Amino acid sequence: MPSKGSWDKTEEAMENQGGGTFLRLEGDGDKAVVAFCGAPFTRELGWNEKTKSYEPWDDAAKAAGRRRSTRYSMNVFVTSFKGKPVNEMRVFDMNFATMTTVIGLRDKYGIGKWMYEVTRHGAANDTKTTYQILPHEEVTPALSALFGTPVPNDRNGWNEGTVPLIDLEEATAKDGGGGADAAVTDDVKRATKETKPKETKPAAAAAPATAPANGANGHAAPAAATTAAVPTQAAANAPLLSKEAVAVIIGKLKPLDREKGVDLFLARFPYAKKVSEVHASDEAAAITLANQLAAPPAAEDPFA
Repeated sequence: MPSKGSWDKTEEAMENQGGGTFLRLEGDGDKAVVAFCGAPFTRELGWNEKTKSYEPWDDAAKAAGRRRSTRYSMNVFVTSFKGKPVNEMRVFDMNFATMTTVIGLRDKYGIGKWMYEVTRHGAANDTKTTYQILPHEEVTPALSALFGTPVPNDRNGWNEGTVPLIDLEEATAKDGGGGADAAVTDDVKRATKETKPKETKPAAAAAPATAPANGANGHAAPAAATTAAVPTQAAANAPLLSKEAVAVIIGKLKPLDREKGVDLFLARFPYAKKVSEVHASDEAAAITLANQLAAPPAAEDPFA
């Protein structure tokens, strides 16, 4: 008698089981739609060059000559994972660059007002992996009731919704080896480059940042802050933006506060210390980002 097996059901079950406590975007192009919740938790780990993995930072790691690295974890309420509905609280483990992106979004738009699409660029264990974070839609009252809201005048406070926050210290202690598979931190990248010959092959550029023109309620969407792979030495002599393009971009950024304009702009192109050093190949992305940063923020609804 034939069995009642099903490859489709098996694959679906494995897909649903793959999340667990951590938000694991393990493949190139994997996406999730999340809301950042609560305050982040910081911990120190050691990078094992042989196994290409993180280990607890302890006396054994120091004795073995491991490189110390800082990891940042945060609660995220996931509404969609790889295109499938989830509606669960999970932990997103981040490196310095990704955490910087989240802080930029927090400072400019606040936490708890927007859902964001997080996209991984880089295969598993790829040291050039980056995470692109783009605004997806404004948070609705129904979503706020699920994952909660910030406590006014308390940057670390959070009013929990029906779905409680995860204890970050406890969760990361169980996953102390950094198994959440976020990108390798920048300090490890720099230390590794110092002990290896310089690359002669240009690094692939990260996907350009494009934000939706309008949010869920027709408001202008906030500009997207992203992380990008740092070009190798071979790209150092790449053609630069034209004077006309530089003038256009500076004209957009000059009226803005530095941290809300130039700093966010240059974070997208970490190889450049000023606008005129951005590569010509990134001109379209640079002008798009400058326009997004210069756009007025979405109007607050006083009756919301």
